[in-house]
This record gives sequence, C-alpha cells and structure tokens, in this order.
Amino acid sequence: MPSGGESGCRRLRPNPLNSSGQQLISSCLEALERGARWLSANQRKDGSFSSTIHRSARLEDPGQEEFAVFPTLLILRSLRRLPGFQVLRERAGAFVLGAKRPGGTWSYWYRDPPFHVPPDVDDTALALTVTRDLLTPAQRAEIVVRLAQNRDDCGLFWTWFDVPEHNDTDLVVNVNVIGALGEGSFTDAAIRLIQARLGCDPDGCTYYYPTKSALAYALAWAVDEGVTALVDPGERLQSGLVSSWKCLSDEDLAQSLAAGAHLGLGAHGEWRQGLARLLRLQGEDGGWPAVVIALGPRPPEEPEHWYASDSVHTALALEAIHGCLPLLEGPKSLT
Repeated sequence: MPSGGESGCRRLRPNPLNSSGQQLISSCLEALERGARWLSANQRKDGSFSSTIHRSARLEDPGQEEFAVFPTLLILRSLRRLPGFQVLRERAGAFVLGAKRPGGTWSYWYRDPPFHVPPDVDDTALALTVTRDLLTPAQRAEIVVRLAQNRDDCGLFWTWFDVPEHNDTDLVVNVNVIGALGEGSFTDAAIRLIQARLGCDPDGCTYYYPTKSALAYALAWAVDEGVTALVDPGERLQSGLVSSWKCLSDEDLAQSLAAGAHLGLGAHGEWRQGLARLLRLQGEDGGWPAVVIALGPRPPEEPEHWYASDSVHTALALEAIHGCLPLLEGPKSLT
C-alpha cells in the first residue's frame, strides 16, 4: 500500500517553464504516462484506493489506514474524461457498486469504520455520477428519490441520511448533488440559493472539504455535467484562484488547475506557472504526495480528523495536466 504521508522522493523536478513550449508538452505527456502507471499499480485488489486518517492537518503523524469509498469516487470522477484506464475504471466501478447500501445510498467507509457515521448524500451523489452507466434504471430512480427526499425547507440537501436532528448543509456537497441530478425541480431551489451565496461571499461555504478550490472544482464538474445555471459563478470563483497561483497551497494546485481546465484558462497566462509547479511536485515513482481530501467528524465541532490520499492527488494531477494540454497545443494557449 502506498504510504499516507508521501509518494516517492520529494525532490522538486526541473522547472518545465525554463524549456520550450514543445518540451513543456513532452514533460506533460511523460508525467501523464508515469502517473497513470503509478495509479494503476496502487489500486487495491478489491478495486478501491487507499487513504489514511490523521490527527494533524499537516499530516505530521503517520496516519491510520482506512477502508473508504470516498477516495475511489473522487478518482473515478477525475478520470472520467481521460483516455485509457479501462481496467482500472472497471475494477473501481465494480467496487463502488458493491459498496452500495440497501435503499440506494453510500457511506464514507465500506468496512472497518473507526466510528459510526450514517450514509451521506455526498458519497451517494458522487457514486451516482461515476456509476450511472452501470446502474439499472430502477437503481438510478431509487437513488434520485433518496436524494430528493433529503432536503431542508429551503431546498438545500442535508449532508446525512436518516439524521432527523443536528443535520447540516454544505455548499460543496450541494453542488456535487446538483451535478449528479442536473437542473430540474429537485435542484432549482438549491441552485438559486448557491447563486445568491456566491454573489456575496463564498468563504465558509464548506466544512468537509479542506481546500479553497473545492467549490470551484465542484462547480466546474457540475457545469461539465450540463448544469448551465452554475457557469457564471464557477467562472467568477475560478478567475480569482487562477490569478494567484503563487498563493495556492499544494493541496489547492491540482484541483484548481483541473477546475480551470473545465471552465477555461485561456485568458489567464498565469496558469502556465501553476502547471509547471504541479509537474515539479511529481515524485520519482510517478505519484504525487498525499494531501488532505476531507475533514471530520461533523460541524459544529472543530475538525479532529484529516483524511488524506496520495492516489486522489495523483488522479487530480493527471486530470489537470490532461486538461491543460489542449491549451498548450492550440493558439489560445498564447493569449
């Protein structure tokens, strides 16, 4: 199993920006090939991918191995538009289907949970997104009904199923649900509330996701799934991130680049700097280092657990690099 705190040697690679445009493309293609090999080699026998629980946001402790569905869902989403990975996707998709609970829901963990959590709408919405073609019409309908029934009086989706008291709503989670369900009567109210919130102040919009770019990335995927009502807020939010690459953490970088590749980076010359930095973070073994992918346990408590994965970071990096390649190869990359 890959370690929870690092992925290969962490020496920074030479800066690709110091090379020509063609050499930068070659660096991207090499990084994609090496990263794909690493990711395939680090898939578990059951089709899932590893993650670890930490007691420090900086991942200073060694971490405890966990058996979670969530990392595999994120990886499948990142790889949806990438060529190849057929065997990996088939194994991961079968794993996700096997983790489905009675009644059409998923939970964060699929076995050996360190503590009890109920099934949640985020894992369920992501599972619907990445296994839609593998589900029967009856199974899809069951999942849609469960999600639609789990809304508050304003129309936002509760985070947890079967929790009548002390439930919560999270904007990133809601955007993931909207991306899974699409625009329609079940999501119209949530879309309006998210548009209003993002028009004011997007800060503090999520408890469970650790990065500044998490909301932009979720919006980008919802737009990619056809939710046109979220195009404008997604582009505004991403524009703020893309103009400050130097201030982004390593955790934010791949996710922000991936979001930008979905929403359009051509008007922002700074994206090249972000791409070069991302390439330099790749380990000698082909993977990217573990980063925090989720927080826990639940609001209003302060976070006590940080969930990390090098596999998720590697998949995000591959998604970002693949999305940036057309910008390097086409005339719009020079704008």
